[in-house]
Amino acid sequence: MSDIILHETIQGISSADDQLNIFAQAIHQNPDVVVITDRNATIVYSNPRFTELTGYSAEEALGKNPRILQSGDTKPEVYKEMWEVILQGRIWHGEFKNRRKDGSTFWEEASIGPIFNEDGTITHFVAIKHDITRRREMQNVLQKTVTQFRTLAASTHDAIIVIDEHCSVHLWNNGASRYFGYLDREVIGKSLKDILKVRESQLKNFRKWIKSSEKIQRQIETEIQHKHGHWIPVEVSFSNMQIEAENFAVLIIRNIEERKKNEQKLKQLNYQNEQLIKSLASVLIVTDSNEKVIRWNTVAETTFGIPAEDVIGKPFTNTGIQWNWEKVFEAIGSCRVEKSIQHLADLNYTGNNGISGFLNLSFSPYPIDNSQYPGFIILGQDITDRKIMESQLVQSQKLESIGQLAAGIAHEINSPTQFVTDNVYFLNETFKDMKPVFDLLFDIIGNRESRMEDIRERLTEIVEDIDLSYLLEEVPQAFKQTLDGLERVSSIVKAMKRFSHPGTKEKQLYNVNEAIRTTAMVSKNEWKYVADLSLELEEHIPAVNLLVDEFNQVILNMIVNAAHAIAEKQDENTTEKGKITISTKDDGRHVRIDVRDTGKGIPGEIINRVFDPFFTTKEIGKGTGQGLAISHDIIVNKHQGFIEVQSTPGEGTMFTIRLPKG
Repeated sequence: MSDIILHETIQGISSADDQLNIFAQAIHQNPDVVVITDRNATIVYSNPRFTELTGYSAEEALGKNPRILQSGDTKPEVYKEMWEVILQGRIWHGEFKNRRKDGSTFWEEASIGPIFNEDGTITHFVAIKHDITRRREMQNVLQKTVTQFRTLAASTHDAIIVIDEHCSVHLWNNGASRYFGYLDREVIGKSLKDILKVRESQLKNFRKWIKSSEKIQRQIETEIQHKHGHWIPVEVSFSNMQIEAENFAVLIIRNIEERKKNEQKLKQLNYQNEQLIKSLASVLIVTDSNEKVIRWNTVAETTFGIPAEDVIGKPFTNTGIQWNWEKVFEAIGSCRVEKSIQHLADLNYTGNNGISGFLNLSFSPYPIDNSQYPGFIILGQDITDRKIMESQLVQSQKLESIGQLAAGIAHEINSPTQFVTDNVYFLNETFKDMKPVFDLLFDIIGNRESRMEDIRERLTEIVEDIDLSYLLEEVPQAFKQTLDGLERVSSIVKAMKRFSHPGTKEKQLYNVNEAIRTTAMVSKNEWKYVADLSLELEEHIPAVNLLVDEFNQVILNMIVNAAHAIAEKQDENTTEKGKITISTKDDGRHVRIDVRDTGKGIPGEIINRVFDPFFTTKEIGKGTGQGLAISHDIIVNKHQGFIEVQSTPGEGTMFTIRLPKG
C-alpha cells in the first residue's frame, strides 16, 4: 500500500466494516497526538490533535519528516536510542522537547512502535504522543523548590526534619545533626520516636496533624534528648503538607537554650528591678502614652497617702494629689514637646493624710508601644527634711550673727542708756533741790497771814540756793536727751526684733529698703570702727516678694564681709576708714541691690569659687565659708533672682543682687 493510499484509506474507511470504522474514528478523535510514518520516517498520517498541538495542518505535515518539530534541545542520543529500539521491532517510550510552527517549544511524552505486514516486515511506525508541557513546567518548579528547600535545609542553623504520617524520617538536615548528634544516614527511614526522646503525647499530636485534611501550623516548646543523653529546650514549628497523595510534615526545630537562659536572666533582672524600685527612697510614678498611671511605688503611697490600687489605670490628673497642678502641667508639656527631662524644684504638696512637704520632681519621657506620645517617669525626692534643715541653718546662722553682734548692740544700747541714766539722776537731784520751793508754796497756801515781803525774801534765798536759772536751762535739755535716748534704744530693739524674728514660710511683698535699713542698724558695731556706711536707696522702689528674714541674712552677710575686707586692708597698710555703700534701684524687670566696699578685693583666680560651700579666704576660725553659699541659695533658688560679684584686688568688691519685682 502506498503512503497516499494508506492515508486516504484511513481517512475514508468504508462504513461497511464497523470495527475498522471504530478503529479509524478512535485514532482520528484521540485526545493524544497520533502520527504514522513509513519506514523512512515520512509522515503519512496525523490526527487533528497533531494540528492543535504543533500548528501544522495535516496537509502541511503529509510527506514531511517529523524532524520538522525538532527544537534542538533533545539530545541526539535520545533519537539514536529510539531508532535502535523501534527497528528491533520493540516499542520505545521517551520524551521530546519539540518546536511548534510558531517557534514556541513544548514537551511530548511519546510511545513509538513498528507496524508489521503479513510477512512480519516493518512497513510503518506509529507514534502516540501526549503533551506534557504543563507537567514538565510543574516538575521544573518542583525541582527548583526542592533544590531551594534542600539548600535552605542544608545551610540553615535550625534543625529541619521531614516526617511521614508514621513519624518516619525522610529528611534530616545538618542543623538537626548539630543539635541532636545523629548523622542523616543514622536516621533516614527510622521513626522519630526511636531516634529522639519525644513525649508520646506530642508524637500522637504530630500523627493527628499530619493526617488532617486541613492546613495545620503549630508552634510548641518542649525538650528533646541529645544522642549523648542531655536534654535540649527547643521550639518546634509544625506544618503539614501533601505530596502525591502522601501526608508529610515539616518540623523546623530551633534550639532555645540560649533564649531560655536569657529569659531566666531577664526574669532575674526584672526581679532585681522590682526590688530596686521597692527600695527606692524616691516617689516613682510611671504613666503610659495616655497619661494613665501604670506604676505607683510604696514611697508614693506613703508620701501622698494614696494606695496604688486606687490609682493604677486612672488618668494621672485624677490621682487626687494635692499640689500645684499648673506647674506640673507646664513641666509635662515641656517634657512632651522637647522630649527631654524636665525638673520642678520645691513643689509644695499635701497628702491625703494631711501631711505637707516639699518635692523636687523630674519628668522623663520614654516611648511606649511606638506611640507618637511618650509616657512619663516621674521621680520625686522628698526634700521636706532638707528644707527644714536649711531653714534651721539659716536661722542658726542668723542667731550666730546676732550672737556676734550682741556685744556691739549692747554697746549701741549702752550709750543712750548711759546718758538717759545720768539725766534721770540729774532730774532726781533737781527734784530734791526744788523741795524748798514746794514747801514754801504749801506754807503760803496754808498761812494766809504771811506777808509778801517775807515770801519774797524766802523765795529769793531759795532761788539763789538752788540756782534756779541753771535748772530752768538744763532740765528741758535733760528731758529731751532722755527722750532721744529712749527713742534710740527703742529703734535698736525694734530693728533687732525685725531682724531676728523667724519669717513666714511664704513670700510676702516687702520693701527692700526697709530690710536694708534694719540690717544696717543692727550691724552697726561691725562696721562703724572700720568704715562709714552709706545708704543710697531709691525712694519709690517697687515691692518684692521676699522671705524677709532670709533676705536680711543675705544683706548682713554682705555688710559683715565688706567690713572684714576693709579691716584686712587696714591691717596691711592704712588706718584710714573705708566705705560701704548700699544702693537700690528699679532695674526694669528686677529690683537691683548693689553692695560696694573699698576693701582688699578678691583675687581673680578664686573669685569664681566665692559661692562654693565651705570656701573662705578668711583666717582659720574667722568664718565657716557658708555665708555666701547660703546667700546664693537664698537669692537664686528661693527667690529666682541673680547674684554676681565683681572685684578689683586692692580697690574693693561689689556684689549685685537682682530680684524679680512682686
